[in-house]
Amino acid sequence: MRLAGSSTVAIAITLVSLPIITRIYSPEDFGQFQILLSTIGVLSVITSFRYEMAIVMPKGRNEASAVYTLALIFLILTTFLISIAFFFLGGAFLQLLNAEVLEPYLFLMCVAIFLAGLVQVLRYAITREKRFKELGSNKVIETASAQGMKISLGLLSPTFLSLFVSQVVGYILSIVLAVKYKQTNLSFSRRKLGWALKKYHRFILYSTPAVLLNTVALQLPVFMIARYFGPELVGYYVLAIKLIEVPLKIVGNAISQVYFKQAADIFHSGPENLLRLYRRTVAKLALAMSLPTILVFVLAEPVVPYILGQNWSEVGSIMMFVVVWKFFEFINYPVSSTLTVINEQHIDLGLKAVFSLGLRFSALALFNESQHEFLIALVASASFYYIIFNLVAYQRVKRRI
Repeated sequence: MRLAGSSTVAIAITLVSLPIITRIYSPEDFGQFQILLSTIGVLSVITSFRYEMAIVMPKGRNEASAVYTLALIFLILTTFLISIAFFFLGGAFLQLLNAEVLEPYLFLMCVAIFLAGLVQVLRYAITREKRFKELGSNKVIETASAQGMKISLGLLSPTFLSLFVSQVVGYILSIVLAVKYKQTNLSFSRRKLGWALKKYHRFILYSTPAVLLNTVALQLPVFMIARYFGPELVGYYVLAIKLIEVPLKIVGNAISQVYFKQAADIFHSGPENLLRLYRRTVAKLALAMSLPTILVFVLAEPVVPYILGQNWSEVGSIMMFVVVWKFFEFINYPVSSTLTVINEQHIDLGLKAVFSLGLRFSALALFNESQHEFLIALVASASFYYIIFNLVAYQRVKRRI
């Protein structure tokens, strides 16, 4: 209840501030900001090679400390390597996206990648202690500080850089509070670090490539819209996604972390218990998402211009496409860690490579003659992936009984 209450507060903060922010910034500002944010999102999820997820798994505190330390070591090393890659290749990457204006901010992007990765490591450390109240408070403060900064800086200088700096400030405040809450300590014992590396090596071999493929697939529309249609359409697309994802993502992330801990605990008592948890979670999520989906179909196009301003009227029509995809994603997101819990990350990797990234890239590369055609291809390919994933995950758990 405490975590759900905090998520509700974070949702309210974002939704209340959004109509103000859209009247300060232009669609192009949002589009340029999202290109930066999407790049950070793709790279930050692999900075710790997913060892942050393993923090919740050991029963002993000393073992958990070793995993926590290993995750931080990987975070530092990978951020350094990413920075070197950006120095040589960052300009070419931005040129490919018609976003050369962002090149002076590549260093700040590297800083943001490190901070975003650190936030995830610390949040899993808090999750291990089942301090869900503190975890919820952390999310609320990050959301409130970022949204407040966007408005304050926007009044002084309404550019994409103000949006980006605000996001970085949110990361920093979240880290400061998480360090205060977490109880897992560092451990530099070579023996324990070696144990952690070997014990959870599947997170490197399977979970890391899987989450990278999935994140690239999720951010692929941003990159391809920037390439084919420009940053302004990216801005419209981002707001359509945001209006649907703001409540879904905050709630979904919270449920996901709780589900992962519960699933890891009860799997050892019997796969049939995990199967029941899986069925119950999916059924509740599908029921909870049904009414919002219908409301978006009915109200998005006429209502959105009044909420965001007339400059954003195109967002409503895009939402009517995107909500179908997000229905299936919301059901999938919390239970997507199931294959990790049952130690079948290789199945997860195969599904993401073939159906998430491969199918989506093929669809968007073939059907991009118009915005309408692009959106249909995006929704169809994304929805199909989430349906397939849920069916396969369910069957893999069932086979363990």
